[in-house]
Amino acid sequence: MIGKLGRAAIGFLKEVSNFYFLMSDILYWTIVAPFRGKKIRMKSAAYQIIRVGIRAIPIICLVLFLVGMILAVAMSPLLVRFGVPSLIANIIAVSITREIGALLTALVMSGFAGASIAAEIGTMNVSEELMALETSALNPVYFLIVPRVLATAIALPCLVIIADIAGITGGLLTSKLLLNVSPALYLQLTFEAIEIRILVYSIIKSFTFGVIIASLACYYGIKVRGGAEGVGKETTNSVVFSMIFIILANLVFSMFYNIYLEAF
Repeated sequence: MIGKLGRAAIGFLKEVSNFYFLMSDILYWTIVAPFRGKKIRMKSAAYQIIRVGIRAIPIICLVLFLVGMILAVAMSPLLVRFGVPSLIANIIAVSITREIGALLTALVMSGFAGASIAAEIGTMNVSEELMALETSALNPVYFLIVPRVLATAIALPCLVIIADIAGITGGLLTSKLLLNVSPALYLQLTFEAIEIRILVYSIIKSFTFGVIIASLACYYGIKVRGGAEGVGKETTNSVVFSMIFIILANLVFSMFYNIYLEAF
């Protein structure tokens, strides 16, 4: 038992150190290298934004639209009981823009974009394309990973804004049908409830989620060993650990917001 615990601890420390070194390389090629004349591959990043961002808009809109409807349906009996049905606009606006929109968008993207990136990098690793880049004096982190991390980190805040609009629209439609709240009043209360600090908080949080998704996907893609079976295994690990770290990061952000930002 002691041997198993020791091997597990050593394996965990190796995973942490390997991920640390990967993040160090990503930060170097993203922040330091451009000042030394090594420009970021913006064309590749733009292509990845289209691939992981624009193509995800339909599924993100559908999910958040339905979530907005679910929130309205769930809260309407309670609000009718207390005689304040119009408060549904405030509840949906704050809950979606502050927490639910960014969290659900990131969870969906961990399966949509994260799995795709992990499988792509893993397939390249199995077919020895990463080794071919290294033998050609091209750093795989600079050439492949940095554009994907940047693309996901840039695309996710944009998707969160679209997702917030979709969620609020779903709540508006359901509120009109169930509570007979006029769209004009609903939108007025929504704009009154949304504050600039909530939007900034949501954008910063979603940017962090994007970095988590892409960096973990690339890390597990690099780890792939053993052909197609290894690609499937590490792709699954990428999605699972992305979801775990997204939820943990959301908890940290929520604690920070409640402790510091609510005081202002």
